[in-house]
Amino acid sequence: MLDINFQRFLTHLSFSEQDLATGTLDETTFEYKVDTADRLSVKYILTPTKDDIYREHKSLWNRNRDNVFIAVTGEYSYIINVKEKPEAGRPLKNSVCLKSFDYGVNSIGFEGIAPSEISKQYIDSAFFFDFVSKNQRKGQEVDKDLLLNLLQLKTDLINDTNEEVVHLLILRCIFIKYLEDRGIFEADYLLSILKSGDPQRLIGAFDEIKKINGDVFKYDDFKAGDLLKRYLTQLALFFETDYRSGQHFLFPYQFDRIPIQLISHVYEAFLKDNSKRRKGIYYTPSFLVEFMLRQVFDSENKGGLSSAKCLDAAVGSGAFLVECFKSIQASFGRSLTFDEKKFILENQLYGIDVDRKALQITAFSLYLALLETEDPEFIRHEIKHAHPILPSLIGKTLIHGNAITDEIFPGMTFEYIVSNPPWGSVPKEEDVLDEQEAVEIRKERKMISNKGKGNAIYASVSDFERSQAFLLGFRRWSNAGTRIVAVVKNSIFLNDNASRFRADLLSNYGIEKFYELSHYNKILFKKKPIGSVNGETIELGASEPCAVIVMVERAKGTESDNHVAYCSPKLSNFSEKFELIHFTSRDIFSVKQQELMEDDRIWKVLVNSDMDGLDVIKKLLPQNDLVIEARTGFQPKSNMASLGDPIWRKLVEPQNFGQFESVSPNGLEDFNWNQGLHRRREADIFEGNRIIVPVRPLKSDAMLFRGAIVSDNIVHKDNILAIKFADRDGYIDDYLPYLAIINSQLIGFLFYQLSIQWGKGEGKRDTLRNIDLEKLPIKVLKDDSIKQQLRDLVLKIQSRLKAGDSFHNESQLLNDIVFAHYGLLDYEKEVIKEFYQVNVDHAAPPSSLVTGQNMSDYFDAFAKAFSLVLAPQHGLAATYNISLNMGSVICLRITSNDQCGKFERGDDRHIINFVKNGQLKKADALKILEEDKVKLYEKDKFYIIKSNQFKDWTVRQAIVDAKEEIEQFIKHLA
Repeated sequence: MLDINFQRFLTHLSFSEQDLATGTLDETTFEYKVDTADRLSVKYILTPTKDDIYREHKSLWNRNRDNVFIAVTGEYSYIINVKEKPEAGRPLKNSVCLKSFDYGVNSIGFEGIAPSEISKQYIDSAFFFDFVSKNQRKGQEVDKDLLLNLLQLKTDLINDTNEEVVHLLILRCIFIKYLEDRGIFEADYLLSILKSGDPQRLIGAFDEIKKINGDVFKYDDFKAGDLLKRYLTQLALFFETDYRSGQHFLFPYQFDRIPIQLISHVYEAFLKDNSKRRKGIYYTPSFLVEFMLRQVFDSENKGGLSSAKCLDAAVGSGAFLVECFKSIQASFGRSLTFDEKKFILENQLYGIDVDRKALQITAFSLYLALLETEDPEFIRHEIKHAHPILPSLIGKTLIHGNAITDEIFPGMTFEYIVSNPPWGSVPKEEDVLDEQEAVEIRKERKMISNKGKGNAIYASVSDFERSQAFLLGFRRWSNAGTRIVAVVKNSIFLNDNASRFRADLLSNYGIEKFYELSHYNKILFKKKPIGSVNGETIELGASEPCAVIVMVERAKGTESDNHVAYCSPKLSNFSEKFELIHFTSRDIFSVKQQELMEDDRIWKVLVNSDMDGLDVIKKLLPQNDLVIEARTGFQPKSNMASLGDPIWRKLVEPQNFGQFESVSPNGLEDFNWNQGLHRRREADIFEGNRIIVPVRPLKSDAMLFRGAIVSDNIVHKDNILAIKFADRDGYIDDYLPYLAIINSQLIGFLFYQLSIQWGKGEGKRDTLRNIDLEKLPIKVLKDDSIKQQLRDLVLKIQSRLKAGDSFHNESQLLNDIVFAHYGLLDYEKEVIKEFYQVNVDHAAPPSSLVTGQNMSDYFDAFAKAFSLVLAPQHGLAATYNISLNMGSVICLRITSNDQCGKFERGDDRHIINFVKNGQLKKADALKILEEDKVKLYEKDKFYIIKSNQFKDWTVRQAIVDAKEEIEQFIKHLA
């Protein structure tokens, strides 16, 4: 029961007796759950002293689930940033305390205060979460911090001959420390052994652990002579202090609080740092693991989950199997006995990995999951009586082998396959130094040869891509109904030469859901520094944007019946801070699987556009009257030897020109053309009239080509493309009007959607390829008047550029002329204009949020479209309301024209709160926050509730929404 004063405090924050009854965890902790789990929950903790604040902060930081908590003292309350690493001496430092309030459990007279960020009203309306997302600084999370400390420890211990001993020693010590933190060993059990400096005592402790059996110590062993005294000294320092700080702060980790997945992830990354540095250090983020499992373990499938078998064919640290283990237990709807849980480990969870150390980590992870909820006294009893309580898994359910080449689990099928298979192509033998690895690579390349010599199941794999081979190879362990979820790099679905793979995949599987997560790369696999060890920067991540695919094996011939839920969510502050996949109705599409087979441009277009955008592209592509030649320039090398007397040419670089400019030799640097280049180019590339564009677009280019005209003999490197147009009579001469087309929104939009690189992952190879440029539809300007208009506009823009003036009006007119030239209808033009409004003009906060003026524009367009079904004397009246945190609403009613009134803000905030609170409550069930469009109807009015993002309230969306309402209106009349 809550402390009576604490209860009174919470009551004044508007929490009901029912809230308090369901959310009380103990006398000093109340948790208000907004969703079905605790990712979107708020903890209020009674912390009378600063030491209490530090203690609770440390506990939650180790747990790594909460973003913040409310610390309540006698006179004050604080929003504490849990993501910031706690410091015992500074529990309320600026980066930790996001906001303070001058009332606490002993305060008198604060009962009538206005609602604040920590009140129930603000949490229900999502204002609290919006405040956190805007004000919380991302600190050093426990897994990254632990990894850095372990890497520092390894650096201090390791030499050329002892790497295996050091790895094994640290893993065993972590396992003992976990058991100690669980209360199975007394406090400081490990530390006292390490401080003794006696290697034999440490080996004795390891022997005690062996009594519980299992595979944590399966492959390796060592003698007392292998353990140097300095190892124990450094290990003691590690387990007593904050190791890297060098200031002997208290040991910051609580292994009984750190999620099992994180401990396993950290150790996996710890091992990879040395032995697999060239492959990078990365692991699947925990929230993505949970998200993926929720996609296949949904409510419709829980009935058979209790007896289901699950496979991870690239098991790594065992993160997916640990989550499967938890889900299977939960499906029983009751607590399981130890033997029941052991049965699940031995009979329902299977894994494969080429790295045998990965199997040790997986076993370690599963053992921690098995012991997690067991009473310490039970485990102590088993250890004392030498009962083997942990089952042996390696060699039985966890197999060391190559899932691509080896025959593993023959004849077995699984109800669920969950995996993060290897990314990238199989390397060439000459790129591998280790002979054993070279042997494996030869086997893999032979097995997935796409020249008809390998295994038929891999015949459509392109460029020896391992992820493609895994996805196709899952058929060996699946049957009709097997559900599969995998995370892979997105390029395997986008590359031009992957068309056979896509067709093969779609022929053999029914795709249920496809999450294109390019825009989430920042919080998923993007490589980023997490700190340094001995002056060396440590990076975590793979720098590859990814996709999550959910599929089921289907009988051939049924593909046409299947609809794919294709979702391309955009990263928001909310989703970044609270680690949820957050999307609105604008980001999800239902696509027939047959359409994906027949037109695989859809894979690329839906990353950033929609089906209307695809229709516009289909209309544009056939209008390709001119032949395009696009060539990159020469590639220099570091030491270029002279080939004779210098031949000087002027050299243009991307920074030397802007959009619409005419590049002149004046001011350009000289370059000696007569020297040895890495890749030389034909001279005619640099001669005659041409348009040049940078190979790598910049953010300042606003998703448009930065085309400029060149006519002089000026050379460029391979960071610039030169474009020439030809008709039946040869190269054209007049490039000014075609420069207008190249720089128009129409061409920028089309190329951005169809590129396999540009816009398909944050900062990942945003480059323009010549083979893509040569496919652009450039329509011949036959009408001399249009040609002259465009020529004049380009000249006027160039004049304004020289004067330093804006050419916004001229560019708008230019776009309209180009739209008309290609025969676009008004709605088709609006598709392209909206793309630039959303992705350029309103791309970043605060402009990404809808305003009253935007809502007014939306209403005008909606009313105009809806007027088609209204009598002449009737019109629409409307009010709106915008929440600063989540959601916006427009209330519409049909009335006489003289009663329409002014469009203005209404009193509809309660509608937003009602809808958004409901969406938040569902958020954690699938690790998704879906801000779908909601419509509510009353007798004389109806509401449309969407997000507060500009993208949901554009003029084009008004037309779409009005069309939907007209269809409903007509159905109602019928």
